[in-house]
Amino acid sequence: MHIYVIASLYKASPAKWLGIIRELQGGKEISLAQYAPLRRAIVAEMERFGTGKSILVQGLSLRKRSPVQETIAVKSKIAFNNFLELKPQLGVLKQSYLSRSYNPSPVPWKGGTIEGRFHFSVMSPKNGEKQVYLYASDWPDEKRDAFIELLTIIASIRHSTTREQILFVDLLQSKIIPPKRNYKKMRGDLKQTMELLFEMEKMFAVRHEDES
Repeated sequence: MHIYVIASLYKASPAKWLGIIRELQGGKEISLAQYAPLRRAIVAEMERFGTGKSILVQGLSLRKRSPVQETIAVKSKIAFNNFLELKPQLGVLKQSYLSRSYNPSPVPWKGGTIEGRFHFSVMSPKNGEKQVYLYASDWPDEKRDAFIELLTIIASIRHSTTREQILFVDLLQSKIIPPKRNYKKMRGDLKQTMELLFEMEKMFAVRHEDES
């Protein structure tokens, strides 16, 4: 189960679940992949100063023209400029997770598995290694905070890092958002959301077997 799905349904009322699930299935929610040119440009800039902007422009030019894509292009350019201001706070690039060869396994959690990844890791003499997630959307705060909390779980299990070693970089607001300090209740609610989703998957799987 991708952490984006869990975070999207977290705190949503049962009456809204069907609408959210249909939006996710129908692609009405902007895909996280739409910001791939922005992420590649940022990693390029981390690797070699001055190369990111041209890579962003080139990547956006290859995208199919549409009103949604035009909005994403505008946001991506704003986000990249904000990244340049935040870059000194991040440290030095250690590893990019954007390559196709990087295909991590889902992370086991509470009897199920969750999927998701950071975009790269950085190192700094003062703060050591940190995992970085680049965010260029405008989700409701509860959805964003739930997503960050799920990232802390992935960081702990996959990367053996603490929640203090996570950099969730809000590129539109030009700030770094730390995970919540008081998170136990949120973890419990996320666990319940995930368990319900898994039970629904099992139910539909059994129904499909009965009908086949």
